[in-house]
Amino acid sequence: MIELKYLYYILTYRPVIGILILLITFVLSKFIPQAANGLFKNYSQVRMLFQGTFRTVLWIIGILVSLTFFGVDVSSIVTSLGLIGFGIGVALKDMVSNLISGVMIMLYSPFSKGDKITIKEYKGTIRWVDLRYTTLHKVEGMDEEDVVLIPNATLFVEVITVQNKAREIAKALSTRPDGEQL
Repeated sequence: MIELKYLYYILTYRPVIGILILLITFVLSKFIPQAANGLFKNYSQVRMLFQGTFRTVLWIIGILVSLTFFGVDVSSIVTSLGLIGFGIGVALKDMVSNLISGVMIMLYSPFSKGDKITIKEYKGTIRWVDLRYTTLHKVEGMDEEDVVLIPNATLFVEVITVQNKAREIAKALSTRPDGEQL
């Protein structure tokens, strides 16, 4: 009976709960890489972005909740974080647009490395797709070593012709499950 009384006293002691919340935040942050590996195993850049963003948000929330148990009024901190986030969002609008477009391109895979595409006046082979740019090389009308970096936001809103995709789709649709051509 005495143990229950002490347990009640310890659990109602607010700073102890604040420390427990920080420990829970620490433990949860250790599971983020495993969750990201399961969700985005084929997308290394998206996985790293998810891990970093989610871990940062988790720690911010954990620290703010913990501070409330230490008696700190966090409303002004939350307001400041909101204003800072708004300012950063406005300042980095184009970069964030390219980043989100890059994630969408990687997840939906309308084209991949080695595909020949045409966008606007550029016709070339995809060398690399990252979160911000898609790199074309062997661009018609340019030197062999030259590359064109196309922002992903442009690729997301412009009409793209993918020369290899039509043949791949036609072949996939014309092949029966047993491998025989229709």
